[in-house]
Amino acid sequence: MQKIYKYKLKISEGVQSLIIDSEFCRVLSADVINGDLCVWIQINCEETLSVRTKSVVYLEVFGTGWEIDPDPKRNFIATAIDRENNLVWHVFQRFF
Repeated sequence: MQKIYKYKLKISEGVQSLIIDSEFCRVLSADVINGDLCVWIQINCEETLSVRTKSVVYLEVFGTGWEIDPDPKRNFIATAIDRENNLVWHVFQRFF
């Protein structure tokens, strides 16, 4: 069985890491919910506790107009609009 979980992100420059309690995980989307920037990640829940391994997901957040270095190891996830504060965030997954 697989489930989708929501994780909150910090709005800051640089790479953020999320430790996911599953070997399989896939970042699906991002959006702003009640002022918080969040990502949704699909994980495999069938791994037993004795063999469960953790995955690290690396994410980057950029605001509109921020400088982004070209990096082929970056995958676009979503653009999230914070309507309360009139801000737009662009979320990327980073691979090392």
